Amino acid sequence: MKSVILAGNAVTAEILYAYLQQDSRYKVVATVVDDAFVDSASVTEVPALGLSTLPASFSTTDVSVIMASGYNDLNRVRESMFTRIKGAGYAIETYVHPDARVYSKRTLGEGCIVLPGAV
Repeated sequence: MKSVILAGNAVTAEILYAYLQQDSRYKVVATVVDDAFVDSASVTEVPALGLSTLPASFSTTDVSVIMASGYNDLNRVRESMFTRIKGAGYAIETYVHPDARVYSKRTLGEGCIVLPGAV
């Protein structure tokens, strides 16, 4: 079972958390957001971390990160978080739900999310 951290703590993170709870391949151990948003976490089942405290809390070799932020401001917020997490040395996980069907000879890009029912 792979330990993962969700990058986000609002609606998108709630949805992904619900799917990951039923996926035996993953264990969500925390969420991470910009420091200013730690107190507004909506995924309350796991600790919410500020990005500045992530390295002290989890080693880059112990966890990977699933991007669970929305698409606000034309993805600029998501891109910024992705870049900072990746720059800190964390692997960004591509998540394909077991009920999704991906038929391609090409590898999905880093950080992609494919939810159930997608073809």
